Amino acid sequence: MTDIRTVVLEATRDLAACGSPTARLDAAVLLMRLLAVDRLQLFTHPERTLTEDQIAGYRRQVERRCQGEPVSYIVGVKEFWSLTFAVSRAVLVPRPETECLLEEVLARPFSGGGGPRIIDIGTGSGAIAVTLAVEIPAARLAATDVSRAALEVARQNALRHGVAGRIEFFPGDLFAAAPGTFDIVVSNPPYIPDDA
Repeated sequence: MTDIRTVVLEATRDLAACGSPTARLDAAVLLMRLLAVDRLQLFTHPERTLTEDQIAGYRRQVERRCQGEPVSYIVGVKEFWSLTFAVSRAVLVPRPETECLLEEVLARPFSGGGGPRIIDIGTGSGAIAVTLAVEIPAARLAATDVSRAALEVARQNALRHGVAGRIEFFPGDLFAAAPGTFDIVVSNPPYIPDDA
């Protein structure tokens, strides 16, 4: 049997050798998720012995990371704007720089009754739409995506954060799927390579 300290050190070494620039963090996050503990619990008991099944599961996760799979896909969640979002291969992982978009929207004054009507084009995980619904309780939102699988992830995230009743989800491209007019249009489409 092996303890937490040993497996984290081994995983950190392996992940660094695979080229992870955040090997220690990746190793910790993977093990925290596997053991269903937070960072404090993980590192205050480094002598805790892991079972063979736990070690095998952890090694599988480390190998997936070494193959280039994002940690967020392996653990199934990503923090964004201090909220936790479910993610899967059906969506792109929310990026920290997208929070600048939210800051811009939240800095705008809203007038009129009932709050603004906002559309999120290419919603993916719903990180933008859900966060705006959380931050602007009077807002009504529409979220579109060409991927029905992505819309299902976004819908689950809206439910998770208690805002599903204020976001309508529309399958389709750009504005075509969502009826009506909007006060604010937000979108953070995926990067497209220059040679595409």
